[in-house]
Amino acid sequence: MSSKTKIVVLHMKEIIYTGIFLLFLIVLGVLMFFMFDPGKAKSVSTDPASVYTPGIYRSSMANTSCCLYKVLYKEELAYILIVWGSGDSVPTIGELAVCQVQSLLEAYAEKNDKNTFMQKLLLGNYQDVEAFNRAKKLHISSTARRAVFLVETRQARDEHALATIRNIFSARTKDFITSVDDSGIIVIRELSSTESDEDMEDIAFMLVDMLGTEAKTQAWVSYSNTADDLLQLSNAYKEAKTAMEIGKIFYSEKNVFSYRKLGIGRLIYQ
Repeated sequence: MSSKTKIVVLHMKEIIYTGIFLLFLIVLGVLMFFMFDPGKAKSVSTDPASVYTPGIYRSSMANTSCCLYKVLYKEELAYILIVWGSGDSVPTIGELAVCQVQSLLEAYAEKNDKNTFMQKLLLGNYQDVEAFNRAKKLHISSTARRAVFLVETRQARDEHALATIRNIFSARTKDFITSVDDSGIIVIRELSSTESDEDMEDIAFMLVDMLGTEAKTQAWVSYSNTADDLLQLSNAYKEAKTAMEIGKIFYSEKNVFSYRKLGIGRLIYQ
């Protein structure tokens, strides 16, 4: 590489903001030209279409409107949509276009997002064939043995606990950490052929201890029976939830609850 070679990396937002700034400079220059053209009479527009609206910026020149729209994804700026044309339908077309772009972004993210896939799988939102096809596209094994661990702390949406759990399993790329509501954190652990119920119990106690020492919070952990394929994960999640509910009622002195070991508490609860 030559010593004169330079590499510049720009964040997408910087490019967008630079483009917007240049666009406004061009629009401002054209407006100044029309406003101060000696052959034109000055006039003040009272058209409601020229009134400022948050997120939309308009300027009318020769019966042409230019509108800028923010396209947000996950509460962050993803794209800037520019619509220009004549007539009162331009703002409506722009708003419809924003909705379409956001729908496309969500569809693309869902297709490629393993976390979304696992969340919907736990909730039983997939048919058999669809679940296996999506797992194949996302390179997720459909036949691996897994168990579902449910972790709850005293605080809803405990970000510190979530960060701690992510750090614990950071080296395990085939495990998934997610949530489907505010009540707890879900760990979907892929099990080896030698791991047993006793090993899962050790994992549950390890989570309780690590959250106590690292996150400084009291935690309760429940876990399911073994799921032999993807389609059993929805039932495994229900088992973990049931174990948590029954465990807190009938075994309040404990912090770890196994669905297999609920005993008479499960019979009474049902």
